[in-house]
Amino acid sequence: MAEARRRLARVNGDLLKLNTVAAKVDTDVAQASRLRRQARAAKAAASGAEAGALSALETEINGTIGATRTILAEIHFDISRQASYVNAQSSGLDQLAKAVTGGAPVAGITGAGARKKPAGGSASAAPPKRPRSTRPLVRIRFGASKEVYEAPLYEAIKAALAKRPGLHFEIVGMARTPARRGAALSNAQQVMFSMAEMGVPPDRVTVSAAIDRKITGNEVHLYVR
Repeated sequence: MAEARRRLARVNGDLLKLNTVAAKVDTDVAQASRLRRQARAAKAAASGAEAGALSALETEINGTIGATRTILAEIHFDISRQASYVNAQSSGLDQLAKAVTGGAPVAGITGAGARKKPAGGSASAAPPKRPRSTRPLVRIRFGASKEVYEAPLYEAIKAALAKRPGLHFEIVGMARTPARRGAALSNAQQVMFSMAEMGVPPDRVTVSAAIDRKITGNEVHLYVR
């Protein structure tokens, strides 16, 4: 447990570094925006070839700002996800410590609306070997936003655990080709993060990717054991 807490502390240190990077990118975006305003002002007073060059410069700056904002959004998302993960894992360690010292039960999935917020991490250790369901409990088409798929995902998990509280879950990102396997695994990990937010303990979830040339788009399948 002490080692787990030390590792979480290291993750917190990495988050501080990410925050520093995010602040620098924010500054870069502000500087680029000022440069764009200057280019526009100069273009209004210019003519001919000079105006064309300033127009091209403005277009280039616009592209840079757009790309930088995309990177910034990804950094902020990762910070939020990792911070939530650390908070959830710290809470889980506290619960485990209480269970070890006082015999208190460790919580499973929480009730509707009670969501713990992890946002990162890797696939957990494999649960005890049991036959996997032959059909997915949930099939997620990954063109939809989290807001679209999380509600039915939660209801399906809740109903399944009500019938069999000891269930373990297997999340499989489906890829049409081996080249898409990495993206499929990333999709599966996003579903894992959503399930962790719903209160599903990480040690009851495994994540993998598989090839299925019959699918027509990005899919994630959730199976139960």
